[in-house]
Amino acid sequence: MSNYPNPFRNSTEIVYTLPENATVKLVITNMFGQILKTVVNETQVAGTHKVTVEGSDVNMVPGVYMYKMEVNGETSNFVKTSKMTFTR
Repeated sequence: MSNYPNPFRNSTEIVYTLPENATVKLVITNMFGQILKTVVNETQVAGTHKVTVEGSDVNMVPGVYMYKMEVNGETSNFVKTSKMTFTR
């Protein structure tokens, strides 16, 4: 899971690959862990997926944010958190 560009001004694309069908929850949080927006909350098929995050949709001000993905697959589960930087 990664986002590009990072840092970003207007929008960034989060790209991730699922090895199997899974229920995916992807949220954007501030540095305090408060959820600002749920970007994905659905069952997805195995493969590569892209999600575009617009800074204006999340009411971002310049700073560091986290994106957290929770995956509940057919045979395995995992959680990963990464950071992204929004600039003006």
